[in-house]
Amino acid sequence: MSIIELMRKAKKSASKRTRQDRKILLLDAHILDTNGNYDSAYFSKSTVQRSKAIKITA
Repeated sequence: MSIIELMRKAKKSASKRTRQDRKILLLDAHILDTNGNYDSAYFSKSTVQRSKAIKITA
């Protein structure tokens, strides 16, 4: 499969994802923790703190 075909497939599947599907994907990839903040095991303390501050004010 060529890179162009892979990109088309990825864009098509991404357009069909619901908000819940995106959240599950981010949780499985260890980008977000269960609270919706950046996962502190993989992101710096300052990044996690900024994400918490943005979440509170948003």
